[in-house]
Amino acid sequence: MAPDQTRDGQESYYRRLLQVAEAANAHLDLTQMLESLTEVLAAVVPLDGVGVIATDTDGMVTPLALHLVDTPRHPGETLAQTIERVFDIPLASGEALPPPRPIAGSTTEHVRHTRSPLLCVDTSAPTTFTDMPQLIEVGVRSFVCAPLFVQDWFLGAISFVRRSPPALNEKDAQSL
Repeated sequence: MAPDQTRDGQESYYRRLLQVAEAANAHLDLTQMLESLTEVLAAVVPLDGVGVIATDTDGMVTPLALHLVDTPRHPGETLAQTIERVFDIPLASGEALPPPRPIAGSTTEHVRHTRSPLLCVDTSAPTTFTDMPQLIEVGVRSFVCAPLFVQDWFLGAISFVRRSPPALNEKDAQSL
């Protein structure tokens, strides 16, 4: 979020920044933290969901957490069970997480190399990203994917998504 030049704009910016920090620190559960984050961000950039993907040393990525606005999470439900229930995508029985996928060619690899967020305003547009078919399959229409680094250690990525219009835009990307 870029603060406005006015004093009121700066105060509003820092108040929202504090709310985001409080939302991020209020939960030990990553999915609950993502839910709080989308609630706080709704005043600035309304979202339909947010997810976190982790990378491994073997060149694979694994979804770790997902929150979809207006889609209740069932108590004790694993991420794999949520994906099966919400998107009707069968996964391996008994697994808590979806299976890992190669990072090569993915949006996660792109943000790792560029160290910058990636804005996709239309997932149906032609692309070479290997994970775009899965995003389209679950109804993502636009997204911002941002890298998660601790110093030089790449942890993974966080994706902010819209499944309905209007598409996320450059201003939204800067705010996120």
